[in-house]
Amino acid sequence: MLIDEAYFEFSKITYANLVKSYSNIAVSRTLSKSFGLAGSGIGYLIGGEEIIRKFSGLDIMLPYPSVIAGIYALNNAEYIKEFIEENNKKKNRVMNIISDMGIKVYPSHTNFLLMKTEISEISRRLAEKGVFISDLTHYSLSSEFIRVTIGSKVENDTFVEIIKEIIESHLKLF
Repeated sequence: MLIDEAYFEFSKITYANLVKSYSNIAVSRTLSKSFGLAGSGIGYLIGGEEIIRKFSGLDIMLPYPSVIAGIYALNNAEYIKEFIEENNKKKNRVMNIISDMGIKVYPSHTNFLLMKTEISEISRRLAEKGVFISDLTHYSLSSEFIRVTIGSKVENDTFVEIIKEIIESHLKLF
């Protein structure tokens, strides 16, 4: 059994202790979220005895720059802590502003927010204005749901400004 803990550094919720009692459990973590290494393909696995046995002897080689980046990230835990704290501040700021606009924002232990509006096809409307977020309709959610990754202050402010314009435009129709 594999347990995905891609957002462990944000949530601090883990099931890694289960590998001591269950040899067939593995917990996977990535350096792409809180370590800022998206696209590097670097992560690690915490596994029970059975899992470790299956991976023993495998010769897996990642591209050298990715390995260097991963080592550097793991050796700079204080930076990661600061990065997460800063991301959480930005996330809470966006969450508060968006909630004040009447948009439902769900609690999050990640670097993104799940939101629900009364405006259908909100992701398409944002895209028309140059803001690209995750359209969740392919996850069987209605077009009122969006997933917004927290970015830089400028990116977050742009998102807030444009969604505010869309809401105001929508309200004028009614």
